[in-house]
Amino acid sequence: MHTGVLRRKIGKTIFFCIFITIVSVLLYEGMTRLFSIQFIEVIGSGVQVVVDEEKMSKTLLFFPSDRLRGEVLRDNPLLADVHFQKKYPHTLVIIPTLRSAFVRLQTNDRIVLLDRSGIVLMDGDQGKALPLLRFNLQALRVSEAIVDARVQLALSLLDGLRTVFPVDAITEQDGAYVLVKTGKTDIFIPQDKELDDILATLQTLMTGFRIKGTLPEVVDLRFDKPVIKF
Repeated sequence: MHTGVLRRKIGKTIFFCIFITIVSVLLYEGMTRLFSIQFIEVIGSGVQVVVDEEKMSKTLLFFPSDRLRGEVLRDNPLLADVHFQKKYPHTLVIIPTLRSAFVRLQTNDRIVLLDRSGIVLMDGDQGKALPLLRFNLQALRVSEAIVDARVQLALSLLDGLRTVFPVDAITEQDGAYVLVKTGKTDIFIPQDKELDDILATLQTLMTGFRIKGTLPEVVDLRFDKPVIKF
């Protein structure tokens, strides 16, 4: 008797588990179809975003925004960021943010715009009044990240000097140093010195010159002590 009761209990338990599994699968399939992604909208004029739909979730439910964000940024190097919004029941909205031009780069007879990290954004200066870098580089392509140490030094200089004085241009000189042009002042900076030391020295010097009301024609940091010419 006890054996029969036990079998009935086991049978009911198995039936209940199978029933719950079937219902769960049906509910999942139903909800997936109910909120399936059928349309993708990109907000932004003239912005193109490449999305690998094979890797993308097919439903708005449990949409993996963080994972997809990383993949989209990897596949679209001209984007600084991207966000997603769900517009139920069937639309995924993509909101991209383009990288901003930080500087112009002239190499040979070509001018391109770079962002703060050195990614080539587009050809031409687009009429933007941005600092100009002059370096001889190999052929560049749009969306390429420039890793050349000279260009990266120039970008770091620009970023660090923003609060000290406006930079008009940075030009490579003989491969050993760069010429920074600010107004009527020429600043010679070696490429083998620590950036923090250079920035600290320039901030101290230029602040002192402004207090005195006279800016030098030349500041030369290629020697042990700065050489100043008025």
